[in-house]
Amino acid sequence: MQELRSLKGQIYAIIVFLLLLIVAYIYLVQPLRKDIDDAKQELAGTNQEIDALEKAQETQAKLSGSDRIALDIARRAVPEAPYEDNVIRDMRRLEVVSGMNMKQYNISAGAPASAAADNDANSDAAASIVQTVKIETSFVGEYGQIDALFKELESLDRVYRVNKLSFNRTEGKFVQLNATHELIVANVALEAYFSPTLVNLQQPSRLDYSPADGKTTPFY
Repeated sequence: MQELRSLKGQIYAIIVFLLLLIVAYIYLVQPLRKDIDDAKQELAGTNQEIDALEKAQETQAKLSGSDRIALDIARRAVPEAPYEDNVIRDMRRLEVVSGMNMKQYNISAGAPASAAADNDANSDAAASIVQTVKIETSFVGEYGQIDALFKELESLDRVYRVNKLSFNRTEGKFVQLNATHELIVANVALEAYFSPTLVNLQQPSRLDYSPADGKTTPFY
């Protein structure tokens, strides 16, 4: 009888030990394995990024000085990111040069660039890798001021396309002949461009870009 009790006690002890092993596996070993798998995946992703950077550096090393300058100019015209703060800075520059104040900057980024009218293969390919930053604004000024604004727009490093433009005369009480200070209301829709695929290239120089502190919206 005593031997039977001893045998039962040993069986209970074995069962309890097995249960403790199962609990330890569930709460200790299994999470640890998951962390190891996650770390392996993260390491694999990091290695892929390193390989891509090394390939980009090899490509960049083959570029001559003139090619690097040309690439730098191209990136300033069509950068790798929207850089909305740079767009706002360009709009401020237009205001200073023209002497006019824009009422509001309505800026939205991320839409694919529209293909050309012929819709050929090259246009479709370009539209798939180039995205737009759309800017809508309005201002009031004289003809000379508006002319100065668009001339300055053409001189900017970044490419801007005038998508829509409308003019309206301000209404006055009297009709003035040969008026030299007639005010014109202008509504304009612009497009700038960026290409996220340029991120894969080793950049020859850093773009002059600094995010606006504490800004959560580009509206001014």
